[in-house]
Amino acid sequence: MSKTVKMDLFLAKIQEIISEKPTYKLGKDGSNGLCDCIGLIIGGLRRAGGKWSGSHGTNHAVRYQMQAPLTKPKLELGELLYKYRDVGAPDNKLPPSYKNHPDQRDYYHVGVVISVNPLKIAHCTSWSGGSGIKIDTKLGTQWRLGGRVKGLDYDHVQEEIPMEKIGEAIVKAKSGKSVRLRSGPSKQANVRLEIPVGTAVAVYTQNPGWWEIGHNGVTGWMMSEHLESSETMVSDKKAEVVTITLSKAAAEYLLEVLKGVL
Repeated sequence: MSKTVKMDLFLAKIQEIISEKPTYKLGKDGSNGLCDCIGLIIGGLRRAGGKWSGSHGTNHAVRYQMQAPLTKPKLELGELLYKYRDVGAPDNKLPPSYKNHPDQRDYYHVGVVISVNPLKIAHCTSWSGGSGIKIDTKLGTQWRLGGRVKGLDYDHVQEEIPMEKIGEAIVKAKSGKSVRLRSGPSKQANVRLEIPVGTAVAVYTQNPGWWEIGHNGVTGWMMSEHLESSETMVSDKKAEVVTITLSKAAAEYLLEVLKGVL
């Protein structure tokens, strides 16, 4: 990986892969709807303009594609988190090509931190009856080590500041299946994410023409014409008309009561 990729662009591309709902397949990087755990990271880097050199695998990534030796997870944006099998464990399946490497642990799974507050760890995996992207919200005991991957800029990441949500909205469009989320309130701003029509999003700021919204840990700006707030949805519903039949005496009495109130 020769080009240094900006963190916000990398995370946007990770979200792009997530939104495509890939199924798990070993050796794939998110293309054509297929992905494995390290492929999610490789695919995000490639889509952002970076490159991946060497083998497609977590054991290779740990030993040759990290900026420094792994440490206890720091839980920062873009950090790779690893699960591994200890040396001598019955299920340690470290490939023979690493038999002379000083680290003999078998790193069998990797995820990436896409949000710190709240914590979100994205990883592509398979399970009994299905496969795809999962989002962990807790570190647990299995995500044991973490580190920075080569080719990704961690030094110019703005500190995450929790934003106050003022409401929710639904993404809509007269044509197309998704709407672009941009880095600023302008059609010339970079596209951070394509959000499918019908998706519920958090609303943080409402300016004329553009709203600042958030989805899956990514914030950005979308034209207000593509957003329908919950308040608008309620007000657009037609009022239900109810007809009540009263006797003449009851109607006259009710009118007298209303006159007294008014």
